[in-house]
Amino acid sequence: MINNVVQKFSGDVTTSLPKQLYQSQHIIVYPNPSNGSFKIEFSKAIRSTRVINLLGEVEEFHSNDIKTSFKGLLFLESLTEDGYTYRAKVIVD
Repeated sequence: MINNVVQKFSGDVTTSLPKQLYQSQHIIVYPNPSNGSFKIEFSKAIRSTRVINLLGEVEEFHSNDIKTSFKGLLFLESLTEDGYTYRAKVIVD
């Protein structure tokens, strides 16, 4: 038997990024929704991007031009050259 554990969090949330830097970092994914081919634009150089579907399956790309075989709501994790990971979502028809 598996017990589900739910923990409540209360308090302030802080980030390690300065407020100005945190607010200025946006990943742009277009077109969104997509037919499976889309581009990622970001203010930093992207080393790799992982595309993850709702089943947890992963495709990895080393380009800003993505062509995935996955469908539905997808999660993107882009790793930058300086080691930060940024996340976005895309819908593929």
